[in-house]
Amino acid sequence: MAANATFFTLWLGDNDVLSYALSGGMDTITSPAFFQTVMGGVLQGLTTNGAKGVVSTIPDVTAIPFFTTIPYNGLVLTRQTLVDSINYAMDSVYRLPFHYVVGPNPFMVPDRPLLIPISKCG
Repeated sequence: MAANATFFTLWLGDNDVLSYALSGGMDTITSPAFFQTVMGGVLQGLTTNGAKGVVSTIPDVTAIPFFTTIPYNGLVLTRQTLVDSINYAMDSVYRLPFHYVVGPNPFMVPDRPLLIPISKCG
């Protein structure tokens, strides 16, 4: 706005939606009312001096390759003994509250902290 441009492009909100999707819906997502207020304020500021522009929409994040490479529940477990072994390992090593079942399950990638302090390495 300070540049007093005559043309602009505007694309707001994509990272809000992407962060929400990447967290599996655990993050908060910007409320539509707040987003509308912010978008309206930005547009008003950009067009105050008569500038024209293009406003882009947010793409469907479920179509992004990150979400479509493998299905969420693509891990199909067929034997209870295998399920029990995986659950035992997840409980004893990662201490995760999630438990697998016979049938479709989500892929999980535990992200646990580094066990050796970096200052002790090398």
